[in-house]
Amino acid sequence: TAAATKNTLEEVSVIAACTVIFVIFILIMTTNSWVEPLVIMLGFGAAIVINMGTNLLFGTISFVSNAAAPTLQIAVSLDYSVFLIHRFEQCRKETADVHEAMIEALCKSTPSILASGLTTVIGFAALCLMRFRIGPDMGLVLAKGVAISLISVFVLMPNLVLLTYRLMDKTVHRPFVPKFDGFARMVTKVMIPLAVIFAVIMIPSYLASNANSYYYGASYIFGKGTEYGRDTEAVEAVYGKSDTYVLMVPKGDNVTMKKLSEKIQALPQVSSVLSYVDTVGVEIPEQYLDEETLSKLVSENYSRLVLNLDTEYEGADTFALVEEIRSTAAEFYDTYHLAGQGVTTYDLMKTVTGDMLKVNLIAIGAVFVVLLLTMKSVSLPVLLVLSIETAIWVNM
Repeated sequence: TAAATKNTLEEVSVIAACTVIFVIFILIMTTNSWVEPLVIMLGFGAAIVINMGTNLLFGTISFVSNAAAPTLQIAVSLDYSVFLIHRFEQCRKETADVHEAMIEALCKSTPSILASGLTTVIGFAALCLMRFRIGPDMGLVLAKGVAISLISVFVLMPNLVLLTYRLMDKTVHRPFVPKFDGFARMVTKVMIPLAVIFAVIMIPSYLASNANSYYYGASYIFGKGTEYGRDTEAVEAVYGKSDTYVLMVPKGDNVTMKKLSEKIQALPQVSSVLSYVDTVGVEIPEQYLDEETLSKLVSENYSRLVLNLDTEYEGADTFALVEEIRSTAAEFYDTYHLAGQGVTTYDLMKTVTGDMLKVNLIAIGAVFVVLLLTMKSVSLPVLLVLSIETAIWVNM
């Protein structure tokens, strides 16, 4: 955790700089003025700063959210400002008064910008329903960020554009991106074959997206280029890969605990078990041990078994081992507690898998409702949601 936090904090500034450079390059290619990208980034920079500053409302946020939020906020919200400016340029061709042109641009672009922004806010807000707490942490930060971006587009950007439109007029450059008239005509000519292709790839893409394998813990996060990664590789080269679990069971019945210990030690991945019955013995009463020694193995209500395992931190074999240890403990005790890195990763896998299904369904439903209300059509929201979901399945 210390290494992840340190590395992330060091790299955030580099990531932010790369993001700004790429975004400005794309804006230069797709806008008509040299100043326009700077105006957009100025307005958007204000939205990011406000979002990061208002994170104080939450008391604390994850360093992951802190690192990811600015880049994601740019990625999902930057186009709102572009929509508004492009609409303003169109309205100026029809209206001589720049203020009237801006009012008209706001009126015409608000429905599409608002629909896009609200669906994004709802998508991020759906993460708050996750039991894995990084979901609500990122969800609140990002939903707030997109909402602030929307406010910035409707309140700050019109004023910035009106203050700088003369400068933008003076710095107009020729379009760098060709017109897409030919592409548009081609698409309309082959729309039926494209629709058939779309329908054909939809189901296999969905099935393939559900066949992915994921990693859930920290064991794959650090590469060999990091100090932690090199240290881990050096240790594992000498001692192999291992993990330690702690199993707590109600104290008092040492005979049952001994049977449990013997059955666990019979598992091939278990290299040793440290417990009261293994170290001291079943026959020796607790009164014969001093308090300091006893407290390491027995508490007021529980005895613990420390399991040393030759296993990975995660993976199918590790998850099967966790299930086997739990089922073994359940044979002897109604109440028990199992902890360890592999156990945490297993529970994370189970939690996230259930969370994501719930979050996706709620997000899809909420986005559909927003599109239904803004477009006043049933077929368009269905087509939009279906096309986006298919794109997600193909990507996955």
